[in-house]
Amino acid sequence: MRPRALSYFIALLFVALPCSASDIELVNRGLESGRLAFTLVRGKQEDIYVLDFAVGAIAPLIATDAKEAQPAWAPSGAKLAFSSDKSGTRKLYLIDDDGSNLVQVTSGSGDDEHPDWSPDGMRLVFQTTRFGSASDIFVINGDGTEEAPLVVDKHKNITPVWSPSGNEIAFATNAYWPGWDLLVFNLDSKQPKLLTHGYRSFKDPAWSPDAATVAAAYGNGVDIDIWTVSRGTQKPKQLVWHKGRSSDPVWAVGGRYLLFTNEIHIGMRDFHVFLFDATTGTNTQITKGLGFVRDLAWTDTNSDNKRANVGRGLTERSTQ
Repeated sequence: MRPRALSYFIALLFVALPCSASDIELVNRGLESGRLAFTLVRGKQEDIYVLDFAVGAIAPLIATDAKEAQPAWAPSGAKLAFSSDKSGTRKLYLIDDDGSNLVQVTSGSGDDEHPDWSPDGMRLVFQTTRFGSASDIFVINGDGTEEAPLVVDKHKNITPVWSPSGNEIAFATNAYWPGWDLLVFNLDSKQPKLLTHGYRSFKDPAWSPDAATVAAAYGNGVDIDIWTVSRGTQKPKQLVWHKGRSSDPVWAVGGRYLLFTNEIHIGMRDFHVFLFDATTGTNTQITKGLGFVRDLAWTDTNSDNKRANVGRGLTERSTQ
């Protein structure tokens, strides 16, 4: 059954809501093009911001009284999927890259989170608690039709990501505890394959552009770094080491770079964006501020009107 879609017409009701310099600042530009969407957390607020590297500016895309998080760019770069609790529980929504045309995609019980697009831009994969406290993996068309379970069991299966080839989905699972592991589900054979196993945890999988490796946050406690796992050998290899916990890896510029979040102070959860250069092996801090960053999403595309779009978005915060 097709869920009821909720469309919101956005015209003259934009409210200027620039981010405070203390909340999020650009330390280094790092790249000359592309856009990075992310969740900015400030106290109980969760909003979606976009860093436009071509312009060298950060601006809110969605900043309302609800908690919006986990953005995922469509392959075209023209829209994003994300989760929001504006209806009470978390559901998936779509929004254009200028903050217009907000549409609800999922409905029903439970929380729907961490969407990711198929390479053809037609479907979304996501985690859901539709059947209870365990997290299952579902797929749905981008227009809200043909929702279907993909992986349903008694375990927690989280943060699914679609492979560049389109025939596999990687996700983290606690089915082989102790530690979180990575599973790869083949959409042709309908069979999962264990990619990692160990007492330390692999989380936040991110396919390399050639699908030869999967990057992930690996470790436990305050010792978490970015590693890659070869699809062929299934052997993990440390890619990025940085003081403090690292998370949210995402490849950029054809695999030349990897963006990730890292704590500024160990154990303080003050995560900000860093850039790893795979050619030189160097790390560069990109953002700083009192807010902290998570849920990175990269697109190689630039906005059609970059300077016009900076500072625009759905910003409907109530004032009290």
